[in-house]
Amino acid sequence: MIISPPFLPEVATDPKALDPLMDAVDKFATYYGVYPIAADRRWHCGLHLNPRDQAMPVRAIADGEVVAYRVCKKAISDGTKNPNGTDQLNSNLGFVLLKHTTETGENRTLTYFSLYMHLLDMEGTNQLPGRVPAAGSAPHVLPDWLRNDTEGAVSGEGKKVYRKDVLGYMGKCQGHFGVHFEIFMLPDDYKAYFGATQLDVAQPSTPAGTDYWGHTYYVIPKEQIFSPQPPGVDGENQLKGIEFTPLQGGQNDETLYVETYFHKGCKFTKVWQVAPDGKRVYLTDAPEVEPEYEYKMYDRANKLYPACPSDGYELLRFGRILSSPATLPPVERSPTSPHQPNPRSTWVAVTFEPGKQGYIDLSNHAIEKLSDADFPSFSHWRTISEGAGPFNSDGLCDIEQLKTMLGDANASPIALDESLDEWAAKNKKVSAYLNDPDRRHVREQLRGFVCEAPTEWDTSNVEARYKKLLEPGEYFEGKEAAYKKFTDFAKRFCFWGKTGLPDGKLWFFHPLQFIRHFRKCGWLSASEFDQLLPTEVLREAGRHKLYYESVFESKERTKISQDHRPHLNVALRKHCITTPVRMAAFFGNALQETTWLSTLHENNADAWYWPWDGRGFLQLTHPGNYISYWDYRARNSQIPQKVRDSLSNAHGKANKERSEAKKYLNDVANGVTPEMLLWRDQLAGKRGDPAPEDPISPADSAGFYWSKMQMGRYADQVKPLERRVAHPTRPPDKKNPNLPNPPRSKVYYHSMSFRDASAAVNLPAAVGDPKRYFNGYIARCIAHAQVLAVVGEPVFPDASGAHTLHFPEGRTPRREKPKKAKS
Repeated sequence: MIISPPFLPEVATDPKALDPLMDAVDKFATYYGVYPIAADRRWHCGLHLNPRDQAMPVRAIADGEVVAYRVCKKAISDGTKNPNGTDQLNSNLGFVLLKHTTETGENRTLTYFSLYMHLLDMEGTNQLPGRVPAAGSAPHVLPDWLRNDTEGAVSGEGKKVYRKDVLGYMGKCQGHFGVHFEIFMLPDDYKAYFGATQLDVAQPSTPAGTDYWGHTYYVIPKEQIFSPQPPGVDGENQLKGIEFTPLQGGQNDETLYVETYFHKGCKFTKVWQVAPDGKRVYLTDAPEVEPEYEYKMYDRANKLYPACPSDGYELLRFGRILSSPATLPPVERSPTSPHQPNPRSTWVAVTFEPGKQGYIDLSNHAIEKLSDADFPSFSHWRTISEGAGPFNSDGLCDIEQLKTMLGDANASPIALDESLDEWAAKNKKVSAYLNDPDRRHVREQLRGFVCEAPTEWDTSNVEARYKKLLEPGEYFEGKEAAYKKFTDFAKRFCFWGKTGLPDGKLWFFHPLQFIRHFRKCGWLSASEFDQLLPTEVLREAGRHKLYYESVFESKERTKISQDHRPHLNVALRKHCITTPVRMAAFFGNALQETTWLSTLHENNADAWYWPWDGRGFLQLTHPGNYISYWDYRARNSQIPQKVRDSLSNAHGKANKERSEAKKYLNDVANGVTPEMLLWRDQLAGKRGDPAPEDPISPADSAGFYWSKMQMGRYADQVKPLERRVAHPTRPPDKKNPNLPNPPRSKVYYHSMSFRDASAAVNLPAAVGDPKRYFNGYIARCIAHAQVLAVVGEPVFPDASGAHTLHFPEGRTPRREKPKKAKS
């Protein structure tokens, strides 16, 4: 699932920020459009966003289908007059409603909708300075279907948009600049997805399935023992070569909630308890940091879990083994006596009292292990419905009930101007409470509210929504004509009848929290995966020849995509390759290494290292790497020492004389077993006959190599993208060698961080040495930029050096072919 906010401002690099783009867009939220409570105490199941720059385009947050939309020639008036007595055109009716269907895991389909309301009218758009150009390609231009007055809301008629496509510009509502932005789900879609999570489960437990993404959470029950050091630590504080610094140790008196995550190689840990009133009480003032923990996790897994480093890596990564079946035997899955170290133990340092830490074994079955995929209630997620919480059956919020629900019942009352009438005082009390700078914890909890409520865009709901305004003490008491004028104005925004969607209540989310949360997922749907492949690439033929050529769909590419995408997603999740820069570094190499997803085997009989040539998505090469991977997969006891010695000699001889190394690579002469030949074929995606297929190896071996070579270390450096121009020709036409073949100017983007990640795959000696040549780097740059644009939000430099492009210059996004109309 790839998702981004509806505005994409330029963001300064902040190495400490987990999601600096979302941090920037959070600041666009206005005080008068708070979720889920409007200034008049009614449901407000969207958020008003104002980037303070009307020329900043509103963009689609994800790939989707257009459900309905409206384009207006002019703005309308709410009745407010200009000084000259004319109507003030202070409101915009334009909107786009999108439907998104994606994946967050294997067999985990998510369907949701996004709404962009109060989009600027045509006259206003044409007057904007610096708006997107009138012509060009997505995602830089406003599509043609949004350039003409629709004379009312219309159906989307099968139109499709892609993430970051321009949908319009910010307009106004009753004089206030802002876009009303919503994310909601239909009841059946909501039940189908969230019924498999632990949302609203009072006592969350370790899920039986393998759905996992985002941060990891542990629930440690009271009265657990925290050891000063794990059992088996020697006199130098080492356990199998890993240092465990002595801590205080002790026992926890209350249930602990532990959140862990990785960022730029470091491991971060937060710990809190829950007070009787529901408030969090943090035991860590700031997240505790273990520097470079993730970069060195592969080495740690090899030392602590030699029986199966792959399973050990998952224990360190997730706190549990998600692969099935697990390789480590069941006897090693439970804690043993303190004097008998458990090979399955996962000892981590946790703060259990303020200022006190100790080591606890996460393999303890009493400790529950969850992730963001579970939506646990202790991470602020909760549902509320009309009539079953602070919102009464008439849709009005009771501020005192809200305070009680948020654990804030004893908050000091808000002082109000005594001149306010009853209606204004009620509304002011809610607004002041929600916008009080000292109540940040309140707004944080509101972000996790999932609300069952009616849409405000259905004409039939307008009267029910506002009729209480006619009652004593309310705004329209005794003002029937004014009330009628107001509701007529509200009905002009409605469009539900054009959507084809059912009537009834919907499930709404704080839209920016929904986006921020699911941005941690990173699972690529089939459509998103297909977009990673460039439509045109550059190919190096040695150091002095460069060709440009198109990449077309083929049976081989389709098969590799269909067969291996789920396993690639699992490998990316396991090895922390879930940020845009890491995914771009991985696929920037994998696409080129696999000849643009056409083969999983280098099949180079002329190479000195053949038959140990490249296989898998990162083309694992040389016998030493194959054996390291098989050791990682717990096959070390099945590899004869004679084979290890001979293949090791081959690697040593290759540094002196490659022809001498060849004799050490002969499979038969060196006793390579039939099982090893089978494993080697499986790395290339081949089926063993009659042995079963190993479908995970092509992707899993690539994840293994990523972690072994610490490629994340280089990708995380995020060096600037530099625009470069090459002058390739088409590949020679053997049938018509005399055809004109002039060089063409082609742009690609170099980044030193990506170059080092690429060198780690292809030629580790070239890491940090920009003058050292290695194979296919320019081609990798084409793939890297394509993937970065598809999964991230980079702004590429143009010919003037200004960062203005949301897709690589001169490149065409790979889009789904339009379906032919039925005759």
